[in-house]
Amino acid sequence: MTHTSTSADSTQSTALAKDLLKVDENHAVLSYDNVPYVLDSFIIPFAQPYYILIQRQDKQLFDKNTATKIAIDYIKPRGCTVPLQRRSELDKQNSNGSQYLIGVGWRVDCWSISGRIKGELVMIDLSKGYLWKK
Repeated sequence: MTHTSTSADSTQSTALAKDLLKVDENHAVLSYDNVPYVLDSFIIPFAQPYYILIQRQDKQLFDKNTATKIAIDYIKPRGCTVPLQRRSELDKQNSNGSQYLIGVGWRVDCWSISGRIKGELVMIDLSKGYLWKK
């Protein structure tokens, strides 16, 4: 599988990802078996799982097994070091099988959130349930 990042097309939307937040910087075009696929990722802020929307660049039909393989290979380097947890109960596809939304997650002990609150750097460690301030 080869990876080519491209700029996100913010006008592209789908009913499959309704109510999810698109992560624009994760937009990518990947080649799998010499076929280019367009991937976009979506989240529910500060929650699991991670959703990957996959479609062929030529908009042709493809199967869910291919979509799942591409999604897993795509998201692995972006996660933590523990194994991914497939969330197949969250998967969706459009009516003609040209788009798939694949759900994946990580164990909770991988998740931490950091940012600034009133100018102070803070981190919330979800595995331990505490707030750390620097």
